[in-house]
Amino acid sequence: MSVIGAVFALSAMLGPVLGGWFTDGLGWRWAFWVNLPLGAAAIASGAAFLPSAPRRVRPVRIAVAGIVAVTAIVLMASWGGVAYRWGSPVIVSISVIAVLASAVEDRKSDTPPNTPPEPPHLVQSSCVDLSGPRVSAAMTILPGRNGCLPMDQLPLYRRKN
Repeated sequence: MSVIGAVFALSAMLGPVLGGWFTDGLGWRWAFWVNLPLGAAAIASGAAFLPSAPRRVRPVRIAVAGIVAVTAIVLMASWGGVAYRWGSPVIVSISVIAVLASAVEDRKSDTPPNTPPEPPHLVQSSCVDLSGPRVSAAMTILPGRNGCLPMDQLPLYRRKN
């Protein structure tokens, strides 16, 4: 944690200074272009120094119906009452598409109903087991975090009981 805190302190001090220097000196576009070599260096160092994980090939199922459902819900919420009336044919048809796509995704879901949202081996470590509730409890003092606390900790709580 001390390394993360030190990096945060350094980036919180140097980030605005370098951003202002890039923007005033080289042009505002360089505030974005500078991230390309930094990202390449991060990927290269990760590839060089992080241990490789064992390869397990498992089929991946892309939830196309879920993507359609979420897209339709976002479009309905964005356009409804602003670009189109709530009762307009566009919003009603998008709502129907969202409901149908949600039903199709629910039918195609291959996850049993009582399966935890993440694999159990990820949270079997005592480090994760003890730090999760403490970190989440500490984060509730930050704005907007109260809504995330049940989503973060409810699966862990349900798994233990």
